[in-house]
Amino acid sequence: RGYKVKGTVRSKETSTFDHLMRLPNAEKNLQILEADLTKQSTWDEAFSGGVEYVFHVASPHILKPEDPENTLMLPSVGGTQNILEMCQRTESVKKLIYTSCMSAVSDDFDNMKEYDESDWNTMSSLTRNSYSYRYYIVLCHKS
Repeated sequence: RGYKVKGTVRSKETSTFDHLMRLPNAEKNLQILEADLTKQSTWDEAFSGGVEYVFHVASPHILKPEDPENTLMLPSVGGTQNILEMCQRTESVKKLIYTSCMSAVSDDFDNMKEYDESDWNTMSSLTRNSYSYRYYIVLCHKS
């Protein structure tokens, strides 16, 4: 549709995004930038130039981290806060879309239950399925 898109990766050296650059019109409509969720200053370039729509679609994905607080929680929560603050500071932003996963609903599904928007994962913790716990903290925790 002719949108100009800025995508971010943690590192251009270790990330694979060549397939994106082969999409139709990518050479003129797609720009890949480096940004670190935990460092707000790395997002300045991504938010420059009249950004209207922001899609926050990824955070660290480690199913069994040795240090869940530092490898999952801090980057996920702090990174989401950084994105929210950048959206607030950038006058051109009209909408933020934050994607999550089923882990926000539960980490132990009952096949006989029908889940809806009122269901939230309250079972996970830093020591029990910390990957799922981060979604609860980001999406519903009130501190």
